[in-house]
Amino acid sequence: TGRVLSSLPGGESRAARAEQRLRQELAARVQVHVLAFWEGQHHREPLCELSAEERAMLLPHARELSDVTIRHLSALLEDTAGQVSEAELRVILTSLEHAGDPRLLPALRSLFLAQASGVYEPCIRALASIEDPRVPGVLAEGYERTARTSERLLLSAALGRFGDMRGLSYARSVLLDRDPMHLPAALEALTEIGGTDDVQGILDLLDQQSVSVLRGAVIALGRIGDARALLPLAELRARVQPSALRADIEDAESAIAARAELLGEATTSSESLALRWDTRRMVAIARTRDPALLRLRARLYHGVAMSCMVFG
Repeated sequence: TGRVLSSLPGGESRAARAEQRLRQELAARVQVHVLAFWEGQHHREPLCELSAEERAMLLPHARELSDVTIRHLSALLEDTAGQVSEAELRVILTSLEHAGDPRLLPALRSLFLAQASGVYEPCIRALASIEDPRVPGVLAEGYERTARTSERLLLSAALGRFGDMRGLSYARSVLLDRDPMHLPAALEALTEIGGTDDVQGILDLLDQQSVSVLRGAVIALGRIGDARALLPLAELRARVQPSALRADIEDAESAIAARAELLGEATTSSESLALRWDTRRMVAIARTRDPALLRLRARLYHGVAMSCMVFG
């Protein structure tokens, strides 16, 4: 995306070109320090001495780094010389979660197979970002021998990126259990492998107080793209305070509307807002709200539905 922006005219392209120049200068400086480090002339590990901002600029674009720097990074991941702490390694892996550089696959595979608990989850994400036919086999092997719920769900999501749906039933069972500790991971998995059959279960979570659960539910609904989610999402947007969550809701609504239009369902989306409101959710509302208000609301929905049928 950065390369495309930098090739276009306008202010955004100028900013992208400036960022690209800074990244190239940083990469060149890091390479000099890496060479000096291995020659014993630079005593601090070059990647660990970067600031958080510099790591965020450099490591997600690992594919632009030289082979010298990638070999050094691979040595850190395999930790053959014990050069970094587990905390430092976790920070590096987190920066690589979207890097997708196949040159890092051997080192990431070795780290993944070691199953070091402190870095296992960011290692899974970094592996899943690499589009290489060897990756699904590595992830599947990890899935079959992993028992911890959070890791198994994350592996379900990672495998889903490669079309492997083996974790779907497990993710659904965790969602059904409603364990707050594991709901965000279950929703992340369903974002990748879920479908229309999962929409109602996800919608039922929109009354949760946890921001992480709400955000996971909103993102999953947007990815699945079922129009039944539009009305509940609109209600959620109306009651949340201005925040990043509201931006996620708007993104999900846009994705659902775009999918409906692409499938030729745009003319029925208004009807779905009024007619496809799930009865189980209405029952839950009825238990907590004034019946008179519910009757008024039902009449409003009926009026909207009739207008849709009469005027299209």
